[in-house]
Amino acid sequence: MKQPIKTQTVTETMTEVVDDLGVVITKVERAVDTKIDPVRKGFVKRFPALFLLIVTLGVTATFFGIEQVLIQYNLLSEHPWLILALGIGTLFGTGTIYKKLG
Repeated sequence: MKQPIKTQTVTETMTEVVDDLGVVITKVERAVDTKIDPVRKGFVKRFPALFLLIVTLGVTATFFGIEQVLIQYNLLSEHPWLILALGIGTLFGTGTIYKKLG
């Protein structure tokens, strides 16, 4: 069924606007990356220990948060081997996906 002319025109206009917006966002992203990339590389080179500590904090916070979420469920807190099985299953699943994609 054909859309009325007005609706088609609005749809086409919105599609053009979204496409133009995508082009602008891509250009801005490239410009920001060009300006920030040297600063980012310089930070890692000047402060490698600080960068390592920040990364370690982020990883630790993520693991702790996941642990706290999993412990909220009685079944998982009473049977920690289920958490272990869930983790191993996730690793095998992501490894299989990685092999298929790469």
